[in-house]
Amino acid sequence: MNSGDYTLARSNNQWALQPQVEMKFAHFLINHAVDAAFCLGENAQFLYVNDATCRMTEYSREELLSMRLHNIDVDFSLHNWSDISSQNSLTFKSRYRTKRGRIFW
Repeated sequence: MNSGDYTLARSNNQWALQPQVEMKFAHFLINHAVDAAFCLGENAQFLYVNDATCRMTEYSREELLSMRLHNIDVDFSLHNWSDISSQNSLTFKSRYRTKRGRIFW
């Protein structure tokens, strides 16, 4: 059954979104979240930032993807990165610096 970009597949008498549609849906949800959400790679480099992160920090997605967390997180240091990076997922509040220098939670 096809309806535009939404493709459903029937498996074991249950309907499920196909993987590529799940990714589009997840991307949509993350980008429309009110809170900042981002993924970090080695040495706390930004790998992904949602739209809210860009709005809050006043940086473009391209700018943020060329930066590391310590460039905007006032409280972050690479000393605690090894503890943080061992987590599969983490939620935390911190103070961030915008492109214009304003600090916010």
